[in-house]
Amino acid sequence: MEWSKREDKILFVAEKYVPKSASFFEPKTAEDNAGEAGKQYLYRESWGEQLPVYHPLPVLFDMETKTTKCIDGIPERLSVGQAAWDSNYEGIFFIGWEHFPRRLGLRFCDNRKSAVYYLKFSDSSLELLSYPNRSVAHMRLNTSSNTLVFFDQPEGGPHKSCQRLIAMDLETKTKTIIIDTVEKTIGADDFPGLFVYSVAARLWLRGGDSQELVFATQWRSNREVVSVNVKTKQLRKMSPPELAGSWVVLDVQDNLVLCTYSSFSSPFQLFLLRFKGDDVVPIELTQPPLLFEDKFTWQCISFLPTSEPFKDISFEGLLLEPVSQPDKLPLIALCHGGPHGICPTDYSATLASFCLLGFSVLVVNYRGSVGFGKASIDSLVGNVGTVEVGDVHQAVCQVVANGKVDPSRVFVTGGSHGGFLTAHLVGQYPSYYRAACLQNPVI
Repeated sequence: MEWSKREDKILFVAEKYVPKSASFFEPKTAEDNAGEAGKQYLYRESWGEQLPVYHPLPVLFDMETKTTKCIDGIPERLSVGQAAWDSNYEGIFFIGWEHFPRRLGLRFCDNRKSAVYYLKFSDSSLELLSYPNRSVAHMRLNTSSNTLVFFDQPEGGPHKSCQRLIAMDLETKTKTIIIDTVEKTIGADDFPGLFVYSVAARLWLRGGDSQELVFATQWRSNREVVSVNVKTKQLRKMSPPELAGSWVVLDVQDNLVLCTYSSFSSPFQLFLLRFKGDDVVPIELTQPPLLFEDKFTWQCISFLPTSEPFKDISFEGLLLEPVSQPDKLPLIALCHGGPHGICPTDYSATLASFCLLGFSVLVVNYRGSVGFGKASIDSLVGNVGTVEVGDVHQAVCQVVANGKVDPSRVFVTGGSHGGFLTAHLVGQYPSYYRAACLQNPVI
């Protein structure tokens, strides 16, 4: 929802009105008669799980006349989201999602065909601004510099993939790829490409005329704060290195960035990151209600696959271990879903509870997890049930071999695709895992 500059109009997105479908036999009200007879049970395809909408469109509410009006000029094939005024309030920018060839699953599938459009009010003309045959997200406008930025990835293919950051000069209509996809990384500190799933409404640093934007991206198993200069195309990791874990950017104003930070042993808290030149000063705004650093430790372990294919693509495991335990501990191996998902280093009450109960926990971000480059994502395509199953079992075996875990008490669990992996692991290694919990498994 956005106000106009004079605050006399509100731009928002709402579901398209469809008259109630009428029965052939029992038309009783005017609303019943408005609908087409006999179609009350006709299936309408929504945008899928956790997104029960069908055809959202842009709407204007006039504060003076107290009336609403759907904006003309939107093709029937498009659903609209993230609508924003242009700098002169003569039209709107928006992301339009194509209804065909598929709609189901938009909440978890970022590969649906979509584009950035500009709609001019005076003649209802529609202009395509982004690249064709792509899936776009997180469109943001800098009205001072007349720059539009957005992220995109290929249409189709893996549900989530490595993204590009695009900037467009709205005066010249010139598009520039600011950050391109990254195929493969070598070291753990190498930039793995953009994997961005939320951005703040305001993301421009140091005022509206800035050329630098700030957001968080999945960087292997951590979620890091980065800044990108759209003029120099320079990307910098800005989250404090002494605070290992995951960050979320909530807002950006002037040289201040409001964030949340957490790790496996530190629940969520608020931070201000003050940008001073090339330096960042973290300012702690809230204290975590509990700290578990004296109860359990955690570490990130990098693995290289021991079997083909794609032996040169590394993956990671996150190992949580209770402290001051005299005996070897039972181990819970946790498989995340997706399959192109991630178990980040955010605080998890579930994992903390397992550790407080005396379990070690190993979370495996196998090949195909987001945050490890495009090649890692692509390595899982056509190899589901082989690559990620082997990665999880290899990581578990290496942790058990270190001698701190009781090999007779190894458990495995996961949900969705993680439940699929759990089924494969206990099926392929029935004598290795002593118990398993399959949560809504995709089998």
